[in-house]
Amino acid sequence: MSQKTARALVYSRSAGVCERCGHQHATEWHHRKNRSQGGKWTAANGLHVCSQCHRWITEHPAKAATRGYVVRSWQSPLEVPVRLAWHGYVILDDIGGMTPALIDLGGAA
Repeated sequence: MSQKTARALVYSRSAGVCERCGHQHATEWHHRKNRSQGGKWTAANGLHVCSQCHRWITEHPAKAATRGYVVRSWQSPLEVPVRLAWHGYVILDDIGGMTPALIDLGGAA
């Protein structure tokens, strides 16, 4: 998938609202699995977040991982549930959609 396609799918999914807090205008792309760890430009690997939430994810990687905002190098973004504002825990797909997750990672916002 191209960077342009991945961004378009994620931006459409977010409707311009931060996918973490659900309150701020989303202005930044966040790779759940870092590109340096094999993360790709895919809809499941991306989040559209505000700068404050992006900073929080970066500064709190362990807590962010418990909520699915960070995917470890050995994990797949297609399999790790993520807590999205207004949706709870979901599994993201690579066509810009989501399904409710069967497993709650137990994290709070």
